Amino acid sequence: MRRVVRSTGASEIAAARRTAAHIVTKFWNGDEAQELKLRSDFATIEELAQRYRPRPNDVRPEVATKNRSSFLLVVREVTGHVEAVRADCLTADLAEKFLERREERAATADFVLQERARVSANSTLNQARSVISPKAVRMYAGLKLPDLTGFRQAARLRVDSGHFHYDAEKWALIMQDVEIAAGAELREAQPLLWRAYLLMARLGLRPSEAWSSRRSWIERRLDGSGDFVLMRRPDYVTKTRRYRRVPIEPAVMREFDEALRDLLPEAWIINLSTDTARRDVIQYELNPWLRRFITRAESLQCCRLLRKHAGSRIADRDGIEAAAAFLGDSISVTEKHYVGRLRRARGIEACETETAALRC
Repeated sequence: MRRVVRSTGASEIAAARRTAAHIVTKFWNGDEAQELKLRSDFATIEELAQRYRPRPNDVRPEVATKNRSSFLLVVREVTGHVEAVRADCLTADLAEKFLERREERAATADFVLQERARVSANSTLNQARSVISPKAVRMYAGLKLPDLTGFRQAARLRVDSGHFHYDAEKWALIMQDVEIAAGAELREAQPLLWRAYLLMARLGLRPSEAWSSRRSWIERRLDGSGDFVLMRRPDYVTKTRRYRRVPIEPAVMREFDEALRDLLPEAWIINLSTDTARRDVIQYELNPWLRRFITRAESLQCCRLLRKHAGSRIADRDGIEAAAAFLGDSISVTEKHYVGRLRRARGIEACETETAALRC
């Protein structure tokens, strides 16, 4: 109290006491009271999630939403709820229990599905860590936080990054069947699916790139071929945050001319009015259609397999550097995820046996 009295600057003791009492009462009953109380207790998980509001220039809004959801998911899956759970629960033990539970869920699945479950679990944990990264902690000024080092640095599940097995002969047969069916079924009857298929199978675009593409992004050259230029716009930012040029072969260019002849330059290639509607064309229409030709073991993400097929085909023909430039990824990422190779953990014989079984 004496310190508060001195800090008021009043000349008379009585006036100083009245001013000090007013300051203390206002502080205790006002907005600052919660901050004062929190100094003696750790912040809650809900408070961290509410305060997590990174700037758009630092993190895209949709990525921030995923980070926040993953953060709450990790805590809820281990503790059972997030209401009134304090931040001191964010330890290495919490991260390890989350990964163990995800591992147990996939224990009865085959090798490919187990690898996908591990990749998904690691990705969810990484997104959750973004909420309490050293840079994000600046958003929690006034909140008491525990030591978060253990949660940030907990070991992730080991993933065999070479699990994608690409057999050129098998894929040639599959894609031949797909091409014949696509020409017969999609070209006239379902033009939106045909356009989505062209973007993903012929150009190797990501699903998000395919449903965000516009007619004006195709540029023609004098030899009849062209480039597909992914552009940054106010309503769309590429994953790499850069422009990217994807070469279009003359035969594919003729396909695009035929498929897009009625579209205006600024129209979406999958010309529906909302992101959700365009996304659904790929997720709920093209994916199920592709499952007729791609085996069940590989069919959970059929559209992504089109990108892997494009990357593997280009790498076989022109080298890994060309495939990386085509897909818009670094060489290391392209080699790890989008160029097929034998599964190191299972050996060549196992892969050859699986390939023979898939052909039957």
